[in-house]
Amino acid sequence: MFAFATGLLLQIVFIRFKNIFIPSLIHFFIDFNASFSEKFFNVSSNEIYDDSFDFESFWILLVFLII
Repeated sequence: MFAFATGLLLQIVFIRFKNIFIPSLIHFFIDFNASFSEKFFNVSSNEIYDDSFDFESFWILLVFLII
């Protein structure tokens, strides 16, 4: 869900400004935050990289895609 929402946000920024640099910069900061938040903010890697499957998010996404 996070990646989908981020992709929509970056696409909106790209369409609005007609420039790939701004979405690329936002993407860099998102990746930078994910990479270094464990070191700087005392967040465990389990909280950052939770790969568990969430059925609630799946159904919300499925309904959104069908609509």
